[in-house]
Amino acid sequence: LTFDDGPDPRWTRRILAELERAEACASFFVVGSLVAEQPGVVEEMLERGHRVELHCMKHLEHAGRSHEEIEADTRTALEELAKLGVRPSRWRPPGGICTESTLEVAKVCGVERTGWSADPQDWRGHPVARMLTILKRQLRLGSVVVMHDAVGPRAQREGCLETVRLIEPLVTLIRSLGAEPAALPAPAGEPDVGRVRARFPVFRATATS
Repeated sequence: LTFDDGPDPRWTRRILAELERAEACASFFVVGSLVAEQPGVVEEMLERGHRVELHCMKHLEHAGRSHEEIEADTRTALEELAKLGVRPSRWRPPGGICTESTLEVAKVCGVERTGWSADPQDWRGHPVARMLTILKRQLRLGSVVVMHDAVGPRAQREGCLETVRLIEPLVTLIRSLGAEPAALPAPAGEPDVGRVRARFPVFRATATS
Protein backbone atom coordinates (compact mmCIF):
# COMPACT_ATOMS: atom_id res chain seq x y z
CA LEU A 1 0.00 0.00 0.00
CA THR A 2 1.38 3.41 -0.94
CA PHE A 3 0.11 6.97 -0.64
CA ASP A 4 1.25 10.12 -2.46
CA ASP A 5 0.89 13.88 -1.99
CA GLY A 6 0.76 14.22 1.81
CA PRO A 7 1.14 14.91 4.60
CA ASP A 8 -2.25 16.49 5.13
CA PRO A 9 -3.27 17.26 8.73
CA ARG A 10 -6.84 16.09 8.17
CA TRP A 11 -6.78 13.32 5.59
CA THR A 12 -3.45 11.71 6.39
CA ARG A 13 -4.47 11.36 10.03
CA ARG A 14 -7.76 9.74 9.08
CA ILE A 15 -5.95 7.33 6.78
CA LEU A 16 -3.44 6.52 9.53
CA ALA A 17 -6.33 5.72 11.88
CA GLU A 18 -7.93 3.39 9.32
CA LEU A 19 -4.63 1.62 8.66
CA GLU A 20 -4.12 1.09 12.38
CA ARG A 21 -7.63 -0.25 12.76
CA ALA A 22 -6.91 -2.70 9.93
CA GLU A 23 -3.45 -3.57 11.34
CA ALA A 24 -1.85 -2.70 8.01
CA CYS A 25 1.30 -0.79 7.09
CA ALA A 26 1.94 1.51 4.14
CA SER A 27 4.59 3.64 2.47
CA PHE A 28 3.94 7.38 2.26
CA PHE A 29 5.63 9.29 -0.57
CA VAL A 30 5.62 12.80 0.85
CA VAL A 31 5.86 16.34 -0.51
CA GLY A 32 8.71 18.29 1.09
CA SER A 33 6.86 21.62 1.26
CA LEU A 34 4.06 19.90 3.20
CA VAL A 35 6.57 18.10 5.43
CA ALA A 36 7.91 21.54 6.41
CA GLU A 37 4.36 22.63 7.31
CA GLN A 38 3.26 19.40 9.00
CA PRO A 39 6.27 17.68 10.60
CA GLY A 40 4.04 16.30 13.34
CA VAL A 41 2.01 14.29 10.83
CA VAL A 42 5.22 12.72 9.50
CA GLU A 43 6.18 11.82 13.07
CA GLU A 44 2.80 10.13 13.45
CA MET A 45 3.44 8.08 10.31
CA LEU A 46 6.69 6.87 11.81
CA GLU A 47 5.29 6.25 15.27
CA ARG A 48 2.57 4.06 13.76
CA GLY A 49 5.11 1.92 11.93
CA HIS A 50 4.85 3.21 8.36
CA ARG A 51 7.62 4.06 5.93
CA VAL A 52 8.25 7.62 4.75
CA GLU A 53 9.61 7.96 1.23
CA LEU A 54 10.28 10.78 -1.24
CA HIS A 55 7.77 12.27 -3.67
CA CYS A 56 8.99 15.80 -4.38
CA MET A 57 9.37 19.29 -2.94
CA LYS A 58 6.90 21.28 -5.06
CA HIS A 59 5.14 18.67 -7.21
CA LEU A 60 6.96 19.59 -10.43
CA GLU A 61 6.32 17.03 -13.16
CA HIS A 62 9.64 16.19 -14.79
CA ALA A 63 8.65 16.38 -18.45
CA GLY A 64 10.09 19.60 -19.84
CA ARG A 65 12.06 20.35 -16.67
CA SER A 66 15.80 20.87 -16.70
CA HIS A 67 18.20 18.59 -14.88
CA GLU A 68 19.00 21.46 -12.52
CA GLU A 69 15.34 22.02 -11.64
CA ILE A 70 14.75 18.34 -10.92
CA GLU A 71 17.88 17.95 -8.83
CA ALA A 72 17.22 21.12 -6.83
CA ASP A 73 13.63 20.06 -6.08
CA THR A 74 14.74 16.59 -5.05
CA ARG A 75 17.63 17.69 -2.86
CA THR A 76 15.51 20.31 -1.10
CA ALA A 77 12.87 17.70 -0.27
CA LEU A 78 15.53 15.32 1.03
CA GLU A 79 16.88 18.08 3.24
CA GLU A 80 13.43 18.64 4.76
CA LEU A 81 13.12 14.95 5.53
CA ALA A 82 16.63 14.84 6.99
CA LYS A 83 15.53 17.40 9.59
CA LEU A 84 13.20 14.71 10.93
CA GLY A 85 15.85 12.00 10.75
CA VAL A 86 14.25 10.41 7.69
CA ARG A 87 16.44 9.06 4.90
CA PRO A 88 14.25 7.75 2.09
CA SER A 89 15.40 4.83 -0.02
CA ARG A 90 12.61 5.15 -2.60
CA TRP A 91 11.41 7.98 -4.84
CA ARG A 92 8.19 8.29 -6.79
CA PRO A 93 8.40 11.39 -9.02
CA PRO A 94 5.19 13.40 -9.52
CA GLY A 95 2.82 11.64 -11.87
CA GLY A 96 5.30 8.77 -12.15
CA ILE A 97 6.93 10.70 -15.01
CA CYS A 98 10.53 9.71 -15.63
CA THR A 99 13.05 11.46 -17.88
CA GLU A 100 16.75 10.94 -18.45
CA SER A 101 17.39 13.59 -15.82
CA THR A 102 15.12 11.72 -13.39
CA LEU A 103 17.31 8.64 -13.77
CA GLU A 104 20.48 10.64 -13.24
CA VAL A 105 19.16 12.46 -10.17
CA ALA A 106 17.92 9.20 -8.64
CA LYS A 107 21.40 7.74 -8.96
CA VAL A 108 23.15 10.81 -7.56
CA CYS A 109 20.74 11.10 -4.62
CA GLY A 110 20.78 7.39 -3.83
CA VAL A 111 17.07 6.71 -4.17
CA GLU A 112 15.32 4.02 -6.21
CA ARG A 113 12.47 5.07 -8.48
CA THR A 114 9.28 3.34 -7.48
CA GLY A 115 6.13 3.12 -9.57
CA TRP A 116 2.89 1.24 -9.05
CA SER A 117 0.96 -1.63 -10.59
CA ALA A 118 -2.55 -1.09 -9.21
CA ASP A 119 -4.33 2.25 -9.33
CA PRO A 120 -7.92 2.85 -8.18
CA GLN A 121 -7.62 6.46 -9.43
CA ASP A 122 -8.92 7.83 -6.16
CA TRP A 123 -7.81 11.32 -7.20
CA ARG A 124 -10.67 11.33 -9.70
CA GLY A 125 -13.18 11.17 -6.86
CA HIS A 126 -14.41 7.66 -7.62
CA PRO A 127 -16.71 6.07 -5.02
CA VAL A 128 -15.43 3.09 -3.05
CA ALA A 129 -17.44 0.52 -5.05
CA ARG A 130 -15.92 1.65 -8.33
CA MET A 131 -12.39 1.68 -6.90
CA LEU A 132 -12.80 -1.85 -5.58
CA THR A 133 -14.00 -3.01 -9.00
CA ILE A 134 -10.87 -1.54 -10.57
CA LEU A 135 -8.60 -3.11 -7.96
CA LYS A 136 -10.18 -6.56 -8.25
CA ARG A 137 -9.01 -6.61 -11.88
CA GLN A 138 -5.52 -5.35 -11.07
CA LEU A 139 -4.40 -6.91 -7.80
CA ARG A 140 -1.80 -9.68 -7.80
CA LEU A 141 0.60 -10.91 -5.14
CA GLY A 142 3.25 -8.23 -4.92
CA SER A 143 1.11 -5.48 -6.44
CA VAL A 144 1.97 -1.90 -5.51
CA VAL A 145 -1.23 0.09 -4.96
CA VAL A 146 -1.06 3.87 -5.36
CA MET A 147 -3.50 6.10 -3.49
CA HIS A 148 -3.46 9.68 -2.25
CA ASP A 149 -3.68 11.05 1.28
CA ALA A 150 -4.00 14.68 0.18
CA VAL A 151 -5.64 16.68 -2.59
CA GLY A 152 -2.86 17.10 -5.14
CA PRO A 153 -2.69 19.62 -8.00
CA ARG A 154 -4.35 17.27 -10.52
CA ALA A 155 -7.09 16.04 -8.19
CA GLN A 156 -10.69 16.09 -9.36
CA ARG A 157 -12.12 15.96 -5.86
CA GLU A 158 -12.38 18.21 -2.83
CA GLY A 159 -11.20 15.74 -0.20
CA CYS A 160 -10.00 12.20 0.43
CA LEU A 161 -13.03 10.72 2.19
CA GLU A 162 -13.51 7.93 -0.35
CA THR A 163 -9.85 6.94 0.06
CA VAL A 164 -10.38 6.77 3.82
CA ARG A 165 -13.44 4.56 3.26
CA LEU A 166 -11.56 2.37 0.78
CA ILE A 167 -8.94 1.15 3.22
CA GLU A 168 -11.00 -1.36 5.21
CA PRO A 169 -12.54 -3.17 2.21
CA LEU A 170 -9.24 -3.01 0.32
CA VAL A 171 -7.38 -4.67 3.18
CA THR A 172 -10.11 -7.31 3.35
CA LEU A 173 -9.79 -7.90 -0.40
CA ILE A 174 -6.00 -8.25 -0.20
CA ARG A 175 -6.24 -10.76 2.63
CA SER A 176 -8.88 -12.74 0.74
CA LEU A 177 -6.26 -13.22 -1.98
CA GLY A 178 -3.87 -14.76 0.54
CA ALA A 179 -1.63 -11.71 0.80
CA GLU A 180 -0.94 -9.14 3.49
CA PRO A 181 -1.03 -5.35 3.02
CA ALA A 182 2.37 -3.90 3.76
CA ALA A 183 4.80 -1.07 3.26
CA LEU A 184 7.40 -1.41 0.54
CA PRO A 185 10.69 -2.88 1.77
CA ALA A 186 14.03 -1.18 1.26
CA PRO A 187 15.39 -1.82 -2.26
CA ALA A 188 17.46 -4.98 -2.66
CA GLY A 189 20.99 -4.45 -1.48
CA GLU A 190 20.13 -1.29 0.45
CA PRO A 191 20.41 -1.05 4.25
CA ASP A 192 17.04 -0.58 5.88
CA VAL A 193 17.97 2.75 7.47
CA GLY A 194 14.68 4.65 7.30
CA ARG A 195 13.13 5.66 10.57
CA VAL A 196 10.63 2.85 10.95
CA ARG A 197 9.24 1.74 14.29
CA ALA A 198 6.84 -0.93 13.15
CA ARG A 199 4.19 -2.48 15.33
CA PHE A 200 3.20 -4.64 12.38
CA PRO A 201 5.50 -6.44 9.92
CA VAL A 202 6.87 -4.00 7.37
CA PHE A 203 6.68 -6.55 4.56
CA ARG A 204 5.23 -10.00 4.43
CA ALA A 205 3.22 -12.18 2.09
CA THR A 206 1.25 -15.25 3.04
CA ALA A 207 0.42 -16.52 -0.44
CA THR A 208 2.29 -19.62 -1.56
CA SER A 209 1.65 -19.40 -5.29
